[in-house]
Amino acid sequence: MSYIYKSHINSGTGSTSDDISLHWRACFAATRISLDKAIQLAIHNSDALEEIKLDLLKKNMERQQAVEGLRDIRKKESTVRFSLLFSISFPEKHAMPKEIELIMKIPKIDHEIDILNHKLAFNQQKIKFEIQQVYLDLLLQQRTIERLEEQVDLEEKTQERLKNDLKKGMATQEDVDGAKNQRKP
Repeated sequence: MSYIYKSHINSGTGSTSDDISLHWRACFAATRISLDKAIQLAIHNSDALEEIKLDLLKKNMERQQAVEGLRDIRKKESTVRFSLLFSISFPEKHAMPKEIELIMKIPKIDHEIDILNHKLAFNQQKIKFEIQQVYLDLLLQQRTIERLEEQVDLEEKTQERLKNDLKKGMATQEDVDGAKNQRKP
């Protein structure tokens, strides 16, 4: 949604309520966006979602490092190594604690990734719901303003008609005063 500042209203040539009302309507119509676009923008600009995505990226990198570390340990243990003097060194099983640590770390990281994915989906739905609420409240307020403007316009026309009828002798001063009193709730 966009913000409309008071300086935009005062830039017109007239200062009547009709000019302001028309200006507000024109500004709102020019800046109106669809509900889907509002949701898309809110999700795109959410700091909370960006933080979760960053945490998810970190966990994926951590998982990748653990898998590569495990792969390296297994590769070192399964390959025959040659020294400079061509003496053959057979694989040794000395990295077992590190291998077990990495094997246990991968499911833990996978679980944390699942939690972050669920948290991301939940926050996206939460933002979607909040934007839908705000958007519908905004539309309701806009419709309320339109109805009030129509009511004021009708009352002004009625009062103008009664003044003309008073000049013609078809209405009394009490009718004109009654219309004014009805307008002051």
